Amino acid sequence: MLAWLLQRQRPVPIIQMLCGPSGEKILGQLRVNSHLREHLRTIYAAPCGVDVTWIQEYLDGLRIPLLTEAQSEELEGEVSLDDLMEALGRMVSRKAPGPDGLPVEFYRAYPTVILPQLVQCTERCNTVAKSICEEGQLTCHAAHGASAIYRHALRRLLHTRKRARLDPDGSADNVLNLK
Repeated sequence: MLAWLLQRQRPVPIIQMLCGPSGEKILGQLRVNSHLREHLRTIYAAPCGVDVTWIQEYLDGLRIPLLTEAQSEELEGEVSLDDLMEALGRMVSRKAPGPDGLPVEFYRAYPTVILPQLVQCTERCNTVAKSICEEGQLTCHAAHGASAIYRHALRRLLHTRKRARLDPDGSADNVLNLK
């Protein structure tokens, strides 16, 4: 019954007809999809033809403040269970901190179940990033950047005293766009 209801609710294809390059009508979902796929393939496979060297020159000329090695290590360090407990205590009630849509109250109701899983997830991200880097699939910077995205999202929740210790005037936060 459920499968039948779901099939009945399938959306009607939005693009029901196209005109080809010579003006002919292209009908049928399979032909329309095939034509669109081929058209997009030719567009994105074509050479860019735009000189982007000026963009690189501009970026090379920017004076972007850099974090010290100690600041980097502190911000990219492992996320502990205590860090997550502190973050949970500082979260605003009736808000959903992530894409799962679960409110903070849910995390507060089950911290012993959820938070250890989050710690394991960050550790797994670090492990995967290191193995990707070692296998040469990505540069180390890109691999660590991928796992740093998740760690950064968690760190952003923390607002711990660690940042104050790193840079009392908050300039490290501004560099990372954390405020």
